[in-house]
Amino acid sequence: MDENEIVWAETTDGGLLHQLFGYYPTLHDARVQSLSIDGTTATMDVDYSDEPEEGVRELTVRMKLIWTEVESIDLTTYDTYIEGITFQWIADGLKTVLGQSFGIRGSIVSGGFEAQLEKADPADPLQEEGTLKITYRR
Repeated sequence: MDENEIVWAETTDGGLLHQLFGYYPTLHDARVQSLSIDGTTATMDVDYSDEPEEGVRELTVRMKLIWTEVESIDLTTYDTYIEGITFQWIADGLKTVLGQSFGIRGSIVSGGFEAQLEKADPADPLQEEGTLKITYRR
């Protein structure tokens, strides 16, 4: 298992997401619906779609990504999509790297990461396409 798979495997619903897709999510072209920062916790609502395997109907899931003990957030937003997500263990904890080109890109350094499956095949978008709701609370 590589670093990304280890982090996903340790989350609440990582195993379930692996069962649904046949792999741990890369979040390639995932749509970020909202980002909420409350003290040292950051929560991102994400819709992710992919084919579990060749020729099988595309599956969409809505998940909540939660970073705890956040040390820093450095994100640039051009659109509501992320190119993908990778994890790196660093001296300060876990560094989550989002995308590398269009959409939302940057990093979050935190003490922990959690993924919770909210809904499979959501029919209702949380926000209008092209909008990102950002909330900050101290």
